[in-house]
Amino acid sequence: VIRPSLAAAAMLMTASLAACGGGSALSDDLNLVGTEPFWAMQIDKELKTAKFSRPGSSDIDVGYPAETKTKEGAIVLTSSSPEGDVVMTLTEAKCQDGMSDREYPWDASLQFKGQTYKGCAGAPQGGG
Repeated sequence: VIRPSLAAAAMLMTASLAACGGGSALSDDLNLVGTEPFWAMQIDKELKTAKFSRPGSSDIDVGYPAETKTKEGAIVLTSSSPEGDVVMTLTEAKCQDGMSDREYPWDASLQFKGQTYKGCAGAPQGGG
């Protein structure tokens, strides 16, 4: 029985995502931010790291997310941590974070430990 390697499977998934249009949300660094309550997820492509931050709680280093796409075109990023999975959903839409005039390309939601956080997502300002 021949089984594809994990790397080959990831390449196939990336190719199929590109074929569906919209490309990859992880083609560069990515920041997700929200207010009321404030929260942030910073994903670093080069270092393959992700960090979830909330006031009053310690930052959580989570695994670099796996990316999938829904039939409706939303991008789903899933990370694992010792404290539980973090599931982020990005929907293509102009979004403002409510604290600045910055416009982001995606509406974002993040689910962690039964709580849903709403916000925006896009490349970090200043290129990193």
